[in-house]
Amino acid sequence: MAYTVKTSTTIRWPIKVQLPADGGQVISQEFLGVFNRLPPEKVIALAQDGVVEDAAFPDMLRANVSKFSRLLVGWEGVIDGDGGQVPFSVDVLSQLVTGPDGAAFSRGIWEAINELTYGVREKN
Repeated sequence: MAYTVKTSTTIRWPIKVQLPADGGQVISQEFLGVFNRLPPEKVIALAQDGVVEDAAFPDMLRANVSKFSRLLVGWEGVIDGDGGQVPFSVDVLSQLVTGPDGAAFSRGIWEAINELTYGVREKN
């Protein structure tokens, strides 16, 4: 047995987005995010940076854009309505995080960040 020390500065990790749909249904979509690998204390500090109690929800989503753009540096599998690849940019990230599905999109990214920061549970 051995433990291999990772030397790469990024990691590709799935982001699962649960989108509300008509009739109370949920549509699950997934894509790969490319994340900067940072020590847990830096990720936690970033998550807590600028947290304002009682902030309006749209303000929290805008704050997420700033935080995500320091961790999420690319993606694979984000496509437009015609099936074409959507290239990663902070502008597109901002549109998705603050748009109509911004809450679901943000939650998916935070869940991926938490898995990378705190470890992943084994599936039963």
